[in-house]
Amino acid sequence: MPEFVFGVDVDSVLVELTGPVLSLLNERFGTDFGLEDPVTQSGEGWLLREEIRDFYWGLFHDEAFLAKAPPVSGCQEGMRCLRRLGRIHIVTARLPALFTSTAKWLETNGIPYDEIIFASDKVAVAAEHGIGHFLEDTPEQALALAEAGVEVFLFDHPWNRLLEHPRVRRVAGWSELIARLAGYDQDGDTETQRGTKGLV
Repeated sequence: MPEFVFGVDVDSVLVELTGPVLSLLNERFGTDFGLEDPVTQSGEGWLLREEIRDFYWGLFHDEAFLAKAPPVSGCQEGMRCLRRLGRIHIVTARLPALFTSTAKWLETNGIPYDEIIFASDKVAVAAEHGIGHFLEDTPEQALALAEAGVEVFLFDHPWNRLLEHPRVRRVAGWSELIARLAGYDQDGDTETQRGTKGLV
């Protein structure tokens, strides 16, 4: 029976950063940013001040901050579900210098996986490792993967709501994704479901 091969992003898919980041920004700069503010991954619309931008991007290099970040709700159960279906390559655009702290966070939070890869070119990683399905939140990465033929589960966030593509399936979170995978994660004859059509 063939296995699925999954690629899984880290930030905002496994690691919950948006809430903690906004909380720190609001406390530090007296702002009132909310989770549903119209934002983009580049920070347009709510990171207009240079000092806020510098502080914001610095958090993504701050090992102490990242180590304390909570997991996205449902990700442990969801990753166990993926692991039963096949192989998992965690693929992150974080700096390679964060390898040890990232691996420790994954272990501490009970996240199963087969390999962790630090790379900004996720299309190349997908091609090299035969990744057919990818869990992502960044619209640019999701679009590039979809255009390369990878089926993408896009975790819904304000910064990616303009993206639409036939190979991009938007999910509200891990609970919805788990529900979509339920028909595959069971005993019995799933050979037809596991065929060339992929997950739906």
